[in-house]
Amino acid sequence: MQIKPGQDGAFRGHIPALDGVRGVAAALIFVYHYGGGAQSSFLPLRVIGILLHAGWVGVSLFFVLSGFLISGILWDGYQKPGWWRRFYVRRSLRIFPLYYLALVIAAVIWLALGVPAVRLSFLWIYALYLQDAPFFNAQLANPPAGVEMVHFWSLAVEEQFYLVWPFLLALLAGKRRRAIYLILALWVSSLVFRVAMLGVNGEGWSVYFLFGRAGELLAGAYLAMAVRGDSCERQRLFRSLPYILGCSLVFLVLIGIASPRLEISSWWWSTAGLAVLSIFFASLIGLSLKPGVVQSVFQTPVLRWLGKISYGIYVYHLLLHPGYLWLLQRMAPNLGSDARAGLIFVVALAGTLGVASLSFYTYERAFLRWKERIGH
Repeated sequence: MQIKPGQDGAFRGHIPALDGVRGVAAALIFVYHYGGGAQSSFLPLRVIGILLHAGWVGVSLFFVLSGFLISGILWDGYQKPGWWRRFYVRRSLRIFPLYYLALVIAAVIWLALGVPAVRLSFLWIYALYLQDAPFFNAQLANPPAGVEMVHFWSLAVEEQFYLVWPFLLALLAGKRRRAIYLILALWVSSLVFRVAMLGVNGEGWSVYFLFGRAGELLAGAYLAMAVRGDSCERQRLFRSLPYILGCSLVFLVLIGIASPRLEISSWWWSTAGLAVLSIFFASLIGLSLKPGVVQSVFQTPVLRWLGKISYGIYVYHLLLHPGYLWLLQRMAPNLGSDARAGLIFVVALAGTLGVASLSFYTYERAFLRWKERIGH
């Protein structure tokens, strides 16, 4: 069913193409961690491996999409009594069950491997979603082997955004134009923060902390406000999106030329790169809301299915990485580096899709049913 905007321009209900957007984001992150090939002696494979190193942009896509959806839900719900209670109960039912299950799985694996319980005291940082704060770098620097949770920093960024943004945006409820000005001011502030932190060697603050990554979430929030303008504004917006997408793509290519390693740790990508990526992905998401090529691509069944289980893909793909390596070592201990990279990709892909599917259909879905009973 085609989702159409209401009189206020809000795209309500389930938007199938956005499932595909989630699927693309999850796929990008997976290939970033498992693509391999960047160090291969075989030139074509090395070139592909270097390009796959740009897969970290999948996190940016997740952030922009999250900012768009959450800001839209909040804006449409402010006039309803108890909006904040409803919002946080629904978010908790979607996020907490899998997240805290992952922490339990990690603790069980570590204990089964003989890690003393006292060495797991750092898990309180993850339990409180503080793992993105550089204050705790020392405590998280050398976790026990057997489980990987380095990617959980992005979940902390989103959770912190959910704690602050609803009440900040509520101050301007019903004043859409002022909300847009606030979003733009904060987007610029996030860029300035990244530049300033890199100037004092604060890479952790600029790349992995809420203030540094708020720009992507705010780009999505801007799109949510923009599609809620009057019909003339929306028409201008959708006419301009292809041009904005094209221009931002050109700038991304230029940044890639300036910093060809395609690593987020580089100065260009962590400053201007993240800013332009937020615009690029906001434009892409905007185009997915209207019938056309972009929407058709994102509505393909495979991408929508990946999007449905994308949370599990993100959580499990690295969480179980040591297990995939253990399995690979027993399957083929004497493989060359190129073959090893290819086989670990296959093993991790099969394992991650299998576990994420099992998690979604047997565990997460029960909480999602409770979530849907609450409504927006």
